[in-house]
Parts: sequence; structure tokens; C-alpha cells
Amino acid sequence: KFEPRILELLERSPHLRQVIDPLLEVRRVLREQYQRLHKAMEQMAEADDVCQLLMTAPGVGSMVALSFRAGVDEPGRFGRSRS
Repeated sequence: KFEPRILELLERSPHLRQVIDPLLEVRRVLREQYQRLHKAMEQMAEADDVCQLLMTAPGVGSMVALSFRAGVDEPGRFGRSRS
């Protein structure tokens, strides 16, 4: 809804549209790339048993699970949970 509304508002200002069109294109590309990366991250988390287990906790999604998995790496390194 955002982009069509902006274009509608710019119909009366062709000079401003020359400036805004490239910005809308950049926004569109960034959103597409974000969606592609987000999907890949979700697939990585779904393919990992530890991440799947972590994601059963309320509020833990693929990003949190992958971040925790990467940060802890090998849980056997820690002698106690407090460590």
C-alpha cells in the first residue's frame, strides 16, 4: 500500500517524482533481498535439530535460535549452566 500511495501523491509533482522514484526502487530491492535472506535463515533453522528444539520455546524464532546456536557452538565447553 505504501508505494502506490506515494506514487498517487506524486502525480501532481513531476520534479519531486524524479527524486523519489530511485528511492522507491532501492526500497523495493532491499525488501526483496530481505525476504530472500529471511527465507534462507528459516530454512537453515528448520534443518538444524538444536534450532528446532530452541524454537519450541515461546518467543524464540529462527533468528534467535540461529544466533544462540552460533554463540554457544559446543555446549559441552560449559561445565555448568551458569557458565
